[in-house]
Amino acid sequence: MSTQAFPFAFLLFLISLIIHIALWRLRYPKNRPLALLVIFIMLPAVISAAVFFLAPSGGYLLSINDLLAGCLLALGISSAYVLTYPAVEALSPSLMMLTLIGNSTKGLSAKELSDHFVEDLVLSPRIKDLMEDGLVKGDGGYLRLTLGGVVLVRFFCFFRAFIGLGIGKG
Repeated sequence: MSTQAFPFAFLLFLISLIIHIALWRLRYPKNRPLALLVIFIMLPAVISAAVFFLAPSGGYLLSINDLLAGCLLALGISSAYVLTYPAVEALSPSLMMLTLIGNSTKGLSAKELSDHFVEDLVLSPRIKDLMEDGLVKGDGGYLRLTLGGVVLVRFFCFFRAFIGLGIGKG
């Protein structure tokens, strides 16, 4: 493998990132997980195929080894980004606490800190996200998991058990 795989992987990720930012600024997608999958996984695969198959006849822009290595590296970078994106997108109570404490001149008591947290600020947006992502549905005043929600919960429970973390631990 030559060093051409690295700039190719970086370029694939950069193209995806620019499209992601532009799309989110122009029109926030309703199904964000699907949009991220298309932008960061499918689009780089299409670009890679185009680079390989549409290169000038007789000469390839990258060897097949560099192309595959670049795709694998781009997939790794994109996967790391997509997996961390929900933490950036969501309003993190811990980060909110740090920000509130940091913005105070003398610090905050636990009571002053808890006064900033109301259901509409923390819980309601998360429920809305879960419903928009098709992971839960409202059913007679109750929230119930959809098939996608069941699959996600079972996967994470399995994974946590696999790495030795119990529910509520870690």
